[in-house]
Amino acid sequence: MRSLLIALCLAAAAGSPGLCATARDKLIADCDNDKIPDRAIAACDALIASNTETQAGLVVTHSSLGLAYLRKEMWTQAIREFNISLDLDVDGSHSYRITIARSVAHNANCQLDAALADTNRAMAMKPAETAPYFNRGLVWLRKGDAARARTDFAQAHRMNPKAFPTPGQALARTRPAECPVSSRMPE
Repeated sequence: MRSLLIALCLAAAAGSPGLCATARDKLIADCDNDKIPDRAIAACDALIASNTETQAGLVVTHSSLGLAYLRKEMWTQAIREFNISLDLDVDGSHSYRITIARSVAHNANCQLDAALADTNRAMAMKPAETAPYFNRGLVWLRKGDAARARTDFAQAHRMNPKAFPTPGQALARTRPAECPVSSRMPE
């Protein structure tokens, strides 16, 4: 019944915005829900299907949908949504966060060169941010290059020692899943 009310409200939003604002606000809140990915996916899909979102709203909605897929370990779907979000983000106001998230999805999906490209892109956007260094270290480690991983882990730790472990701690704690040999660096 609730989904029928939401659908009716979205369809009639132009005619009675006061009644429907609550349903739309609920969808937006559910789409941003980082604890229940299935609820987020359903809400984001409903917002997209409503054809009522602005371009800026669609950037956020597709990004939230990508994050929900990321939490469900549905890497390909996450990457697809991040790509759509980046394409829509013409002013670049969300590009850094989306690019970082997409790099995580690429890494998890064993698309290691794409993950490296995204972390490098994020570093170019915001050189003072530490997350791309740590993420790139994870990619290097997964590619089998512990020396480069250590360098990036060290940079992340130097930039923000409270948030990131020392290189030795990072290497000791991180056991990345194996990717097919073709994804790793040649010996």
